[in-house]
Amino acid sequence: MPCFCNLGQAIDIADLLAEHPAVQACPSLQHARACPGLAAASEAVLAVGGGSSMFTAAEAFRSVEVLRTAATKWQYGPTLQRPRCAAGVCVSSAGHVYAISGYAGNDCYEESVEWADASSEGLLRGWFAGPALSQARAGCAACFGPDGRVWVLGGGCDESASLDTVECLDPREGRWCQAPCMPGRRRCFAASFGIDRKLYIYGGWNRERWHEDSAARLDLRSLRWETLPSPVSEAPVQANSVIPYHFVSGCTAL
Repeated sequence: MPCFCNLGQAIDIADLLAEHPAVQACPSLQHARACPGLAAASEAVLAVGGGSSMFTAAEAFRSVEVLRTAATKWQYGPTLQRPRCAAGVCVSSAGHVYAISGYAGNDCYEESVEWADASSEGLLRGWFAGPALSQARAGCAACFGPDGRVWVLGGGCDESASLDTVECLDPREGRWCQAPCMPGRRRCFAASFGIDRKLYIYGGWNRERWHEDSAARLDLRSLRWETLPSPVSEAPVQANSVIPYHFVSGCTAL
């Protein structure tokens, strides 16, 4: 039986770029949580939702924990409107945290979206309902783009079938629209925008391929996907020659 813990770790990006990474322990969460969403806002880091395990029999959580800047202890934040395990979570340029889709327990996959102001005063107002997705996508990846839109990719609406579809939300318009599909279905993968303003995706799994090692990027100008060398390819690749200052992790920093 897997053991899901409440421990956290951090790494200095400057050290990583200098090829001298030093992983440091962070304060432990108040509650162990599998597959939570992680959002790094200007005033705090938020651990959003999660569950008692990564399996469909798990209990999904509504609780949120907040680690404020320079704090040494996680505190409970405003509770989500819906339980969300493996939700897509990201922060907009306005400091709004989006919790997108996720597994709600009891074979329920959420199409709903909610958001909160991540500032100290904003969190006191709690979570607000946002525009719903066209379909549920637990295990999706979410990120905020240089085009001012929230992007959500992949995931799945049941325990086996993964999606290749992509949806975008312009917070000013308040509605989701379809974007070009990814090259391949995947869930539980890493995605983020690079300093070149392109959207990168890595890894994940789907029903046909449990350990996906492929990578691709989307050019926002042409709206075309380009296949990239695998991050775990045996062929030697010069550091930063393909993807500058871009890292595969649960919380990406650029």
